[in-house]
Amino acid sequence: MLPLLQQCYDAATFAKSLAKAVQSSDVAPLNVGEWNDMDSLAAARPQMIGLLDTMRDMLEDLGGDLSVTDPVSGTVVAEIGT
Repeated sequence: MLPLLQQCYDAATFAKSLAKAVQSSDVAPLNVGEWNDMDSLAAARPQMIGLLDTMRDMLEDLGGDLSVTDPVSGTVVAEIGT
């Protein structure tokens, strides 16, 4: 198979298996963002909340102390593919 075609096929296969895993609750969806500084992160919060609001009705409350949108943030612990 041609290299580019193989990459497309591999990406599609991975996306399909990931979607099935998220749907079956084997894994949880995760959004990752990177900002230059904390001020940039704070400035981006309204846009992030707006994006979240477009999918909030699809989220499931799993109970416990976590909400359906439990935020987690911190400093970079690893740089991959740079």
